[in-house]
Amino acid sequence: MSEDHSIESADKLTISEDSYFDPWTLLIRVTGEDIHCVFEFANRDYEPICFMSWEDFTYLDEKVNTLLVANADHFGNLEAEAPWTPLTTLEEKTSLMEFLVGRFESEHSELTIAKEVDVNFQKILLEYLTGKVIFSSLALPYSGECSEQFLKQHVDSGRLQRLCPSGSWPDATLRLMKQIFQQKQFFEFDDRYLEGESPTLDKDFLTEMFSIWRAETDLLCWKTIPFVPDCTLLAMKTFWDGEVEEKKGTKVVRIRHPSIKAAAEICFVGQNKARLSFYRCTCGEEQGCPLKQHCRNIHKKWDVHKKNQISFFWLLRTVFRRTLNCV
Repeated sequence: MSEDHSIESADKLTISEDSYFDPWTLLIRVTGEDIHCVFEFANRDYEPICFMSWEDFTYLDEKVNTLLVANADHFGNLEAEAPWTPLTTLEEKTSLMEFLVGRFESEHSELTIAKEVDVNFQKILLEYLTGKVIFSSLALPYSGECSEQFLKQHVDSGRLQRLCPSGSWPDATLRLMKQIFQQKQFFEFDDRYLEGESPTLDKDFLTEMFSIWRAETDLLCWKTIPFVPDCTLLAMKTFWDGEVEEKKGTKVVRIRHPSIKAAAEICFVGQNKARLSFYRCTCGEEQGCPLKQHCRNIHKKWDVHKKNQISFFWLLRTVFRRTLNCV
């Protein structure tokens, strides 16, 4: 039976002890009223190793780290290669919601919803998860009041480490990020998918962020590719003076505050006026961005374009190599 074969294959997969994230990802494909799901197992480089159907996965005592909800176009080649399970009845959809509550990692989990997903399904999903599951990373489109309540719950929890909003969010809701900036040693805010003017590019907003960090920050590393908003520069000059390094269209501003003993680093990555991401880490590394080291696993991809590169021959090669290793 396919069930036994899948379970046997999954038992051979091992997770290294130093792995920050569990590799299991639940993919939900939403096209209109059609809903399909599949489970994916990936390595630390987020390269798919195997897939598993809904029926097979229910027999495993495994946690899920990532929930990715998107339409069919988003998954590319996975459309044909993965064993998608259709969810047609109300009982099946309810079973999916109940599964989401019990199987997700409590501390390090990620929710990504593409803005193309049907708004009604977004609302149903968020309303069910609100108050039951807390994610550490959110890529969330705006779908009304339920989105605001869902985001506020995560902000109040104090466990949110990354937010990538999309669509037309109210400015007042996004300014909840101030609360996170004050309480977090690490936080990433990426507004590249927002529609309209981003509130993060407001000079007063940025000035307040810098004032929060000023008292405890020794090293500031600010990277912009390739555009530096004037309002951001003005906000920075309010508190710090630094030197600007330019290399291949990238400007890096490094600023040291000699009066502060604790070493830290903040990175601001901007592209055009529509994007300004905040990265902050207190690794204590003086050279380079410490996010490239042990903090790199905090970041996970927003989209699945890398997954789209998977092919039948790639899977065949992977299975062949694993077979040789077992011999």
